[in-house]
Amino acid sequence: MAHLTQDMTELKQTVGDINDRVGKLEVKVEHEVMGKINVLFDVQQQHTEQLNRIEEKVSTHEEFIIKRIK
Repeated sequence: MAHLTQDMTELKQTVGDINDRVGKLEVKVEHEVMGKINVLFDVQQQHTEQLNRIEEKVSTHEEFIIKRIK
């Protein structure tokens, strides 16, 4: 019976250690990984805006060239 009690105590300790590690991983993901994901999203959004501006300029130049050709 004492051996069973010791095994249960060790299991509880192991589960507690695992919970602590999971908690630390959650904090790390929230602070480090999410920050990096947000930066990547912002860069992608800026890139899209830049491409839209370039597309508008090309369209304007294209219209000008077509008018000059006619």
